[in-house]
Amino acid sequence: MVATVALVLLATASCSSSRIDSDTVTMPVLKEATNLRYPMDAQMKRQEGVVRMRLFISEKGLVSKTRIVQSSGFAQLDEAAIQYASGLQFTPATRNGRPEPALIGWRVRFEIEDTSAEAIAYVEKVVALYDIATATPLAVQDAARAVLDEHESFASTSTDAMSVNEYIKLVIRADTDSDYTLLWGSCPLRFVLFDDYLRRFPDVEPQRAVGLLQRFAAEDATYIQQLCFVQPEREAKSTQVLATLRTVLGQRYPTLVLPEERVAP
Repeated sequence: MVATVALVLLATASCSSSRIDSDTVTMPVLKEATNLRYPMDAQMKRQEGVVRMRLFISEKGLVSKTRIVQSSGFAQLDEAAIQYASGLQFTPATRNGRPEPALIGWRVRFEIEDTSAEAIAYVEKVVALYDIATATPLAVQDAARAVLDEHESFASTSTDAMSVNEYIKLVIRADTDSDYTLLWGSCPLRFVLFDDYLRRFPDVEPQRAVGLLQRFAAEDATYIQQLCFVQPEREAKSTQVLATLRTVLGQRYPTLVLPEERVAP
């Protein structure tokens, strides 16, 4: 079973200042968002639900405040929705061409549905592309680029914290797999796809591959830090996993930037 998350911008939204009929008003438009992650423990307990919120958008297009209007019924899902919404970036609302704060409605849906067929199709495509790259030297460049495209698509759309690693392990080399032995059972490691790619095809779009490695390593580390484990043991476990992750990646990519470690008060 794979967890998916849907985001819906509600139609009911209004600027915070008083409205004058002759004014020309535009509402915030979503500009940038990271991949929303489904808490692992919530998936294991098969917790589903919808979180309805109000987001206060500043004149700079940042979310300055969030408020839950209707809970999903599960604290972990509510927390995940708030953390995600807090990082959204918008083109700000305007009145007569000038940016101003606004209040909008936002809804996050957590539901579990069977999308294993898509994941299996991804694995089959990547394995076939590896075969082409091995058997036809002249096709290596095209095959490698296609692999990178498939990896990016899979990593971008996968929100399942429980089974994503099992599919990843089907398309990476044995030596890549062994480097993350201590981490596979803990949390999703989508960045490993790009580490493996750089080992296989170091000369085909390395800059793009490193950029994707950076992006997903940072996102996965944030997920581990915030949502992967359940209180009261979450801090200790996440710190241990992140330390191992930093050690493994630091040996190969010393310039990689991961979220700052939390400092106990």
